Amino acid sequence: MNITIRSSDIGDFVTDPGLIRQPPGTLTIVTDAGTVMAPASWFYELAATPGAPDALRLAAEAIAEEEAADLMVSLSSSATGIDNTLWYTPTKAHGPRIKVAIEPAHAKRAGGVVASVPFDAKAVGQIAPALEDKVRQFIALNEQALIAYWFDDRVTTDQFVAALKPIK
Repeated sequence: MNITIRSSDIGDFVTDPGLIRQPPGTLTIVTDAGTVMAPASWFYELAATPGAPDALRLAAEAIAEEEAADLMVSLSSSATGIDNTLWYTPTKAHGPRIKVAIEPAHAKRAGGVVASVPFDAKAVGQIAPALEDKVRQFIALNEQALIAYWFDDRVTTDQFVAALKPIK
């Protein structure tokens, strides 16, 4: 099952009523209304999908990622000590995790390969064990700053990045 996520403000639907008609497999986040729109056919397709709970969980995570995209912090090797670019998003939709650029290693690109390293679970995606170990070292070294940025809305991005220590 393929899912396309798009974002719109509620005003977009007034100026372009055609947005209401969504292509199959498309979910629209109405950002200023806190809702998600989907064609009824999407739910029928989901219900017929083997592993429907997993597909629904993946859809929920994709929605959360889209909503939190503006909160995402890109971390270069100078901040982390890791050659690959890392991303950290303080969204409460799932537990803390670090996203890792795999291919290309220094940028997030459409169609690029990204792995996810949750703080308390097995990594998701194709990540070399040595790279995962480095990411976990970075998490351990910076756990206090990572958790503070996750839970304390008063911590600014600048404060968060300044508190990080690169691994050696």
